[in-house]
Amino acid sequence: MVRSRILEYLGCERLEDATCDFIGRLDPVNPSRFERHPAARLQALLDEGCELARSFGDRDSMLVHLDIEYVNFDDPAAAYANPQRAFALQEPLVAAIESRLLMLGIGYLHLVTGQGHHFVWRIGKRMPVAESIASLGICNTAELEHPPDPLFAHLGLLMEHLSHLIKRDAARLCSVPVEITARHVGPGGSGAREMLSIDLSEYGDPLESRMIRIPYTIYRKPWISGLFDRRSLGSRVRSFFTLPLHEMGIRELIERRHRPDVVLDLAKRAGVTIPVQDAGMEKLLDSYRKSGLATFHRWFYSRGHGWHPRSIAGLITSRFQDPAHDWRGQWDHYDPAVRADFYVRLFAGEIDQRLELGVDFNCVSQQEKGFCWHPHRCSLASIHRRLYVSESESEPIPS
Repeated sequence: MVRSRILEYLGCERLEDATCDFIGRLDPVNPSRFERHPAARLQALLDEGCELARSFGDRDSMLVHLDIEYVNFDDPAAAYANPQRAFALQEPLVAAIESRLLMLGIGYLHLVTGQGHHFVWRIGKRMPVAESIASLGICNTAELEHPPDPLFAHLGLLMEHLSHLIKRDAARLCSVPVEITARHVGPGGSGAREMLSIDLSEYGDPLESRMIRIPYTIYRKPWISGLFDRRSLGSRVRSFFTLPLHEMGIRELIERRHRPDVVLDLAKRAGVTIPVQDAGMEKLLDSYRKSGLATFHRWFYSRGHGWHPRSIAGLITSRFQDPAHDWRGQWDHYDPAVRADFYVRLFAGEIDQRLELGVDFNCVSQQEKGFCWHPHRCSLASIHRRLYVSESESEPIPS
């Protein structure tokens, strides 16, 4: 039954009909990397006990994936050592996501991983909504050596908009900061630098370089990465499975997710077919088109004049491409220009839309985060005023 569920997630009933581009086996040395294997090797990989994921790319559909997780910069193992607390902190954010997706009419597959939640759905590549998203004409990246797929590139804009909506809904409800991607934060009420990440990083890389975890397979990231060895946690935390959240609350799932008998029983009732949500994505597209963020995105890709954000992205790209920084194969599968554009656009968009008010943009906060190298020789005050206070000093964005 577990194998049948995995096939559902690969887009088929028979392995030879799988629609995913490949199956990924995580590298045992570096879990951020993976080996690509054809879907036909599924059984062999399962027999080896590998940690598996499926490609984001799919022959028939464009997958849509919203990933959230608890991040602790002082203790990277905190989510595993005390999962009940880590997931309890996420509950208001999960509620905000579910409420927002319900308003849009988007149904989803809800999966629970080691540090957080995955919400997954898809749209048909040949459906009108996919054509509408791909033809938005905003991401003008033809100058790149390998321009991104227009559907995937513009889907990233919609997900950025959705994340803005969710962050506005959830930030006031959560007891730790909610950020888009794992941005460093200062110490909170617990004394730790901890936060909740709405992780959009996959939309900042080529489609073919990304994958998402397969439910009903084992989750081994903290073991194979060496994290548990460094923290002496290997014998204290039991291995567990990535599972759909079905017929039980999150607390019960965490307590039982390590038990094979629970996994087998759940597989009898909880399917993991990724639902098609064309109508809901039409509503999200309409919401995006009317948003201030869409206006900002069009300006961002217009190039403009002066010290434009894409000029900053170009500067970052030059650093990414400089071999003197010893990137050690970082760009073998990723694209430095696409990633630089993505992160500059993401953070500049938050400032433009007043979602980021610069509360931490001061010397004390930067020192707490470990980002200040000269604590008594500079001040961020004048830059803060230009970015967050006096909008008249910035280049106006046309409406």
